[in-house]
Amino acid sequence: VLWAMSADEAIQRAAKENKFVFLEFVRKECGNCKRMDGLLYPAFDFEALLVPMVPVKVDLDSPIGREYADRYNVDEAPAILITTPEGRLVFLMAGFFNQGDFFRNAGTAVEGYRKFAKTVDSQNIGKLTAKEALETGTELYRRSDPAAALPRLKRATSAPGATVPQREDALELLAAVQLDLSQP
Repeated sequence: VLWAMSADEAIQRAAKENKFVFLEFVRKECGNCKRMDGLLYPAFDFEALLVPMVPVKVDLDSPIGREYADRYNVDEAPAILITTPEGRLVFLMAGFFNQGDFFRNAGTAVEGYRKFAKTVDSQNIGKLTAKEALETGTELYRRSDPAAALPRLKRATSAPGATVPQREDALELLAAVQLDLSQP
């Protein structure tokens, strides 16, 4: 696995190679960062996990580190963030406890994301039920992809058969999405 030298390089390579971006947030003098490196990096499972990813280390206190930390609510190092090249959240782990928890949770999250992505890619938004549109839009927003959530939430507000609670939930989340996209 070839580590990128910057977050921008990781994103560009991941887009070109159809891979995920693996961002490891670190800080100078971070004891748990060194502990995590010592436990994860030599493991064969770690190399296998990184095959479909472009990894990069990002200093949490750098400008780019702060930008990502703010977007994904990361406030401590070490932290691992796996995203699509477009920035859709796949996995986030703040802190480090042990190797087993990391591999179990990261593997489950990546597989869960792949299943979710297939669902999203196969959707015809104009034909979604209010429930499907609301569920998918909510999950996309939770995964830091407000642009993809927007049309689904709009659909949830106007889909035939939408219940009042579904419409209200969709409108509330739609307002948050529009604010995030600077489209109030």
